[in-house]
Amino acid sequence: MFQNHIHNLRGLAILGIVGAHSIHAFDWSARPTWYRVFDTICNQSSILFFFIAGYLFQHLSAKFGYGRYLQRKLTTVIVPYLILSLPALIVSTGWSGPPMIPQDSVWAGFYDMPAWQQVLAFYATGKHLAPFWFVPTIALFYVAAPLLLALDRNRLVYWLLPAFMAYSAWAGRDFLFGPFGKGAYLFSIYLLGMFFSRYKAETLLWADRLRWPLIVAAGTLFWLNVREAHPHHGILYGLKLCLCPISVHYLKKWDPFLKKRFDHLAHVSFGLFFVHGYFISGGRLLYEHFTEQPLPEGTVPRYLAFAALILALSLGTLAAARRVLGARSRLLVGC
Repeated sequence: MFQNHIHNLRGLAILGIVGAHSIHAFDWSARPTWYRVFDTICNQSSILFFFIAGYLFQHLSAKFGYGRYLQRKLTTVIVPYLILSLPALIVSTGWSGPPMIPQDSVWAGFYDMPAWQQVLAFYATGKHLAPFWFVPTIALFYVAAPLLLALDRNRLVYWLLPAFMAYSAWAGRDFLFGPFGKGAYLFSIYLLGMFFSRYKAETLLWADRLRWPLIVAAGTLFWLNVREAHPHHGILYGLKLCLCPISVHYLKKWDPFLKKRFDHLAHVSFGLFFVHGYFISGGRLLYEHFTEQPLPEGTVPRYLAFAALILALSLGTLAAARRVLGARSRLLVGC
C-alpha cells in the first residue's frame, strides 16, 4: 500500500532543507534570536529524510533485489550527484593555481594535494557544496542494504535502538570524519524509520498515545535551543527525533484532508536537494559582486522571501529539465 503520509513528510522535509541553507545567505548579528528560531526549525531536516529512507526501505523490502536496488539508486541519486557536482568542483578545485572559490570546510593541507585527488576527496565527502554531504552518507546505507535487511528480519537490532539514539545524541553529526561519522550519527534515525515500517500499526498507536508528551518534549527542546540555555547538538537531535513520530501521527490523521497537497514537492525532492544550493551560493556571490557589500542583514520577511524565491527558481529549473529531457531528466537532476 502506498504510504501517502510518508510521501507528504518527504515534501515537508525538503522545505526544511531549503529553509536551513537559505538562513546563511544573511547576516543575523542584529537579530540572533530570529536566527536561532529559524535554525532550530529547519536545521538537520535531513534527519527526517533518513527516517523516511529507512521507512521506505523496509516497506519495500519484500520485493528487494540488491542488483536492481543499486541500479535504481545509481540512476536516480549517484549519477545526478556526479553530474551536478561538476560546476562546484570547477570553482572549488585548483586545477591551474588557487581555486576560484576555496572551500573553508576542508581539512588543513587539502589544497596541497593534486587537483585530481581534490576532486575525489570532494566526491567522497560532499564538501564542495553545502547540501552534498548527504549523498556520500546515504550511499553507505545503499551499499549496506543486505545487512540492514538481515537485521530487520532478525528484529533483535530494534532492541538496541535506545543505545544507538544515545550515541547519536552524544556524538553529533561531525564527531567522526566524513560520511562514516555522519552515517554513524544517522543510523539510529534510519533504523527508527525501519522500525516504524516493520511495526506500522503498533507505532501509529504508540505515536497517538504519546503525542502530548512528545509535543511537550519537542517544545522544551525547541525553547532550549533557541535560548541556547544548554547549547549541545543533542538538543537538536532530540527535537528532530521527537518530530518523527509526531509527524507520522498527524500526517496519517490528516491524510484525508492533505491528500496530494505535497505530492509534487515529494516527487521532485531529490531534484530540489541537488539544485537549490547553487541558487543560494550564486545569489550570495552576485549580491556581493554587484553591491560590493557583505551579506545583507537578516530579517524575517527578507529570509522568507529569499527562501520562497530559491524554492521557485529550483522548481522552475526542474520543470524545464523534465520538459526538455523527459524521462532522462532522472539521470541529470534526480527526478
